[in-house]
Amino acid sequence: MTKEFALAQPEKRLFISLLTRDIGLLDAILDLVDNSINSALIQQRHELGSIDDYMRMLSAPHTGAVYKVEIKISEDSFSIEDNCGGISIDSAKDGVFKFGRSTSDTVEHKDDTLSVYGIGLKRAIFKIGNSITMISNHPDGGFKMVLDVDKWGRKKEERWEIPFDTTPADHGRDYGTSIVIKELYPDIKRKIMDGSVAGDIVSRVAQTYSYFLNRAIEIIVNGEKVEAKLANFGENVASETFTEDGVSCYVIAGMYQPQGKFYTAETAGWYVLCNGRAVAFADKSSQTGWGNLLPSFQPKHRPFMGIVFFISDEPERLPWTTTKASINQESALWQHTLRVMARVGRQITTFLDKRFSEDGTEITTDELKEAAGRPVTALLSFKAQTQNFRAAPRKKETTSVQYSVRVKDIEEIKAYLGRRTMSNSELGLHIFDYYLQNVVRE
Repeated sequence: MTKEFALAQPEKRLFISLLTRDIGLLDAILDLVDNSINSALIQQRHELGSIDDYMRMLSAPHTGAVYKVEIKISEDSFSIEDNCGGISIDSAKDGVFKFGRSTSDTVEHKDDTLSVYGIGLKRAIFKIGNSITMISNHPDGGFKMVLDVDKWGRKKEERWEIPFDTTPADHGRDYGTSIVIKELYPDIKRKIMDGSVAGDIVSRVAQTYSYFLNRAIEIIVNGEKVEAKLANFGENVASETFTEDGVSCYVIAGMYQPQGKFYTAETAGWYVLCNGRAVAFADKSSQTGWGNLLPSFQPKHRPFMGIVFFISDEPERLPWTTTKASINQESALWQHTLRVMARVGRQITTFLDKRFSEDGTEITTDELKEAAGRPVTALLSFKAQTQNFRAAPRKKETTSVQYSVRVKDIEEIKAYLGRRTMSNSELGLHIFDYYLQNVVRE
């Protein structure tokens, strides 16, 4: 018997197609932003020596940012440039362009907080266009990489390699990375020509990186500086914390403080963040327990706001998908978290449900704001111990009075008053007021 071996190495073109098929343009762009923020955080690692330091950074007041990411997009090209430290020649040779990570790579990237699986940058740039130029300026020396994706994909080689030219460090300018993509693919070009992509990027960046913006980084899209988009909690909240499998989890629910007079459905719901990056924003679906562990979301729940904050120095343990655009529903950690979310969230939904009775709404918007308490940043509300929502007892200011009388007697009183067309409720109020003013308060 002769042993034979079947060829099993992947074709590059098929691999690229599979890698990019299930990620949208916006998520691909956010993957590139993740890399920039991750590099900025690595530059600050002397200040972020522990998870507690990381949490303090995310909850600190907005004070402006040293690091900057600038995105430019048009129907002819896409570019992203940062001053977040750059990529070294060694990293370019042994890690940045590798598809996935080995065990040794995981050790090398132990400081990463948002860069997880080692596929984000490659998937993103291959998604957008065919002609890619990447330049890095790093203190230890940088590189320039120019890649024609189509030619590279058709090239047969046992050892996949992406060529680049090394460059000396330019100490006269910021250390950072720039990526310029041209020859955009037709579907990407059509999407950009629709005219909404830049605005969509601004909106997604504002949601996804609210805790980083102007704390760790500043992001500019086609000349527009992106501002954080996250409402403040009232200080009266319910919360629990737990640690499981190397991940610390903070669950908090309360009522947010609206910018104007009214609560809106756009802001209400659950926010799920992994190491500060939002993977669910104002979610009101079954994936965060609504309609199952919690009641189905209704207009009366619009003041509700909950945040689930996962944090770990091993980001692969976090319950996010490879695109980091949603939650891994099959994760055992997420299943446990859902039960905690239900315990915490029900304290708020029960309070909101009690606003309504047979007589209608009994708690006004102003009273909801008062019950929520003064506005605070959500992360500052987290406590090590379990905290319960304080639903202060409320005295009803009005009530209903109902009784039955003979129709003949009612009509006789109306005739006496000379107001035969008045309603029975109007007559009841008239009699009540007369007795209160002329008998009780005489």
